[in-house]
Amino acid sequence: MTLTRPADEVARLGDEIYERDIRAQVEAEHHGEIVAIDVESGCWGLGKTATEPRAHLDR
Repeated sequence: MTLTRPADEVARLGDEIYERDIRAQVEAEHHGEIVAIDVESGCWGLGKTATEPRAHLDR
C-alpha cells in the first residue's frame, strides 16, 4: 500500500530530517550538491546532479 502525503507535509518533514540528521554531515564539504530524502524512512542520498541522490535511495 502506498501512502501519500500532501506536498507541504513532505517538504516540512524533509526540512526537519535535513536539519536534524544531515546538515552537519554534508554542508561544509558538499556545498551546492543535491540531497534526496525519503521522508518515510529517513534514508537520504547525495549527488551533484538531480538523478544521483535518487540512485542512492534505490540501492
